[in-house]
Amino acid sequence: MSAATALATQISDLAVREGSREVLGLASVGEITTRYFRGDLSGAEDHFLAGANSFQIAGERFATTVASGFGFGSHVAWMLGRADTARGRIRQAISGATDLKSPFELAYAQYLAAMLHLFVREFADAKTSAEKSIALSDEYGIRQYSAGSRVFLGLAEAASGHPAKGIPIINLGMEGLHESGGLVAMTLYLSWVAVAQSLDGKVPEALMTIEKALLVNPEELAWRPEAIRIRGELRRTLGNVEAAGSRFPRRDRTRAEDWR
Repeated sequence: MSAATALATQISDLAVREGSREVLGLASVGEITTRYFRGDLSGAEDHFLAGANSFQIAGERFATTVASGFGFGSHVAWMLGRADTARGRIRQAISGATDLKSPFELAYAQYLAAMLHLFVREFADAKTSAEKSIALSDEYGIRQYSAGSRVFLGLAEAASGHPAKGIPIINLGMEGLHESGGLVAMTLYLSWVAVAQSLDGKVPEALMTIEKALLVNPEELAWRPEAIRIRGELRRTLGNVEAAGSRFPRRDRTRAEDWR
């Protein structure tokens, strides 16, 4: 993450010198992505607002620009408390990817849409987006989004009352992610594995999983507060109220019910 942030800054400097909208749009997406992953939401939002008008034209030259720009921009809006703005941005990601006629871009946009729908607990929509991403990813051999979207699909199934159906799908997705050897977004993936395990009544196992989520990639700060909250909920479920209470504000102590 530190190296990516430094590169994003260099790209931005070069883009300003080069001056074209395509390169400036690409640079904005790099800034949004690295700042979002590292938890700098206000910085990510600033770069979204500065670059959004260039994402589509940049996407004609640079893959992932449309999906990442609008997709991660939607996640940032959600975390800043603007759910309607987040929904509008993810629609732009999908429509922009569709206009590009790029299966890769559309698979990515649907993958990011599934994430957003899970954030806002829209499980039916999460399943639809994940299924679309899986279908495209499997057809065109896009292994990362095929695997990640299976994790999202499995969680949506588990949260819809079908953990026995959802967990094998999650496990299949996690196997694919582990085969890739990457750690990107693993904090979030493991956090949601823990949620699915808890919905299946396997709370001690879920607690072990959430501890892994907090250790796997500490530089991923965007999802760390949620992982800490999940750990607190799991500890409370196991009767360790004192340890749980030190991990999240009192007003958030019923949010586990959102997954049911």
